[in-house]
Amino acid sequence: MGKGKIGECARQARRRLREIDTVIELSKSTLALILPHTGKEGAQVVTTKLEGFLPGTWSYGIAVYPDNGKDGEELFAYAEVALKESWEKKEPGAPAQQQASDT
Repeated sequence: MGKGKIGECARQARRRLREIDTVIELSKSTLALILPHTGKEGAQVVTTKLEGFLPGTWSYGIAVYPDNGKDGEELFAYAEVALKESWEKKEPGAPAQQQASDT
């Protein structure tokens, strides 16, 4: 997915999320979502809704404060591991090249 396309996906996600939520473009193929006051189940609901309008195939790595980390660095590391595990479940042995979501 090119930079312009990920930017459009980020804009679409921002329009559909709450005002307190944040969408960050991490790379040309990766978005991070910061969803305050949202547990794991709520984050899963959000990702399911996003799949309904964002083009392409998406994978998610969800991290919840404080269960999965005490700060942004720990939460991001946890989400990154969860994302890699989701890729392995979808396509064992395939190279990692999908999208990230961090809560």
